[in-house]
Amino acid sequence: MNLTNHYSHAHNELTDIRAGHLYLVSSGCVERLAQGKVIKTIGSGDFVGEENVMGDEAESQFTYRTVEPTGIFDIDGELLSTIPVV
Repeated sequence: MNLTNHYSHAHNELTDIRAGHLYLVSSGCVERLAQGKVIKTIGSGDFVGEENVMGDEAESQFTYRTVEPTGIFDIDGELLSTIPVV
């Protein structure tokens, strides 16, 4: 279980978004695309990949692309499962 920081250049497709992981945008901006169309802009402090972090290992229905240089924390879903629910 770990937390890893990644950096991506502008206009880069994020091809390493994996099921079972949650991604926190720490700086920059990411676009969420469905069928090639931008459906949401995700900024610093927002999450990417939440649609399949706790589910099965299915591929995401979305693709992601950076708008500008972007920092992203990769949070292993197993780490999230250790947080107690109040």
